[in-house]
Amino acid sequence: MCGLIFIFAMSLLVGDASLNTEQAYVDVVLYQSRHDGYRNIYAIEPVSGQKVQITSHTSHDAYPHWSSRREEFIFSSERNGWWQLWSLPADTDKTARQLTGPGSWNAYAKWSPDGEQVVFASGRDGKPNIYIMNADGAMQAAAAKTNAADNFPAWSPDGSMVAFSSSRNGALELFIMDTRKWDAFPVAGMPVLGSFPNWSPDGEELVYVSHDTNGKGDISILNLGTGAVSRVIASSEDKNWPTWSPDGGQLAFSLMRDGDWDLFLFDFASQKMIPLVQQPGLDGQASWARLSEEVWQELKISKGR
Repeated sequence: MCGLIFIFAMSLLVGDASLNTEQAYVDVVLYQSRHDGYRNIYAIEPVSGQKVQITSHTSHDAYPHWSSRREEFIFSSERNGWWQLWSLPADTDKTARQLTGPGSWNAYAKWSPDGEQVVFASGRDGKPNIYIMNADGAMQAAAAKTNAADNFPAWSPDGSMVAFSSSRNGALELFIMDTRKWDAFPVAGMPVLGSFPNWSPDGEELVYVSHDTNGKGDISILNLGTGAVSRVIASSEDKNWPTWSPDGGQLAFSLMRDGDWDLFLFDFASQKMIPLVQQPGLDGQASWARLSEEVWQELKISKGR
């Protein structure tokens, strides 16, 4: 009897493994674009350049993020007159659902790696603070309340930490919170000026927006183990919203050129910038998403919701 149970259990494990290994994935860049007057969410597959419109609404949608565990987008929207958080399943038969209520803005949301929670910034306390809620919008609570502005949170790949920016020491600096106790401390144990932090896939580095001597945004990388900071892109143009590809080989970011924010990739192997979306209007606030081939094909049929 024990042998039969063991064989059955092993067959389940093998079955699960085969599903995981045989599943085809597509890495895309989510971004918001304002080329038609309203901000809407789009996805672009960098290799083919194929674009798909995710949302289509006569109000502004911005700051998209994807959960592979839930197969669901989260984004900020002014659909009800104020920036609130909405979730949108990949299933194109379903519609967006509002997660946060009126009374203050809520933005910069990120799914936890397990898809069970959302970290976001909220202005409900008069200044931005970092909040946590369940995936369905329940149990909204401040991770930490300060008299400073805490903003732009991002989960670590293992979900044990959240990086964010804070003005608690004056200028915007990078901090990390332990998600078990929600204690905050400076990254690498030292002050690092910056905003919009995002983790590398291996959790060993942070990419973030620094500023040059002229006040323009620059892209820098902080090694969390050594504290070493490196400037990534040798360009004097204003840059913003960096985010790491799932394989760690590229960054997506926005660059101000000829009065427009355009979307670019930076490839670490070739050390080159690659144009991704160049058109009039704001193209930015990017995040990478690893979609199943099935989801990608379904989204390509949809014209946005």
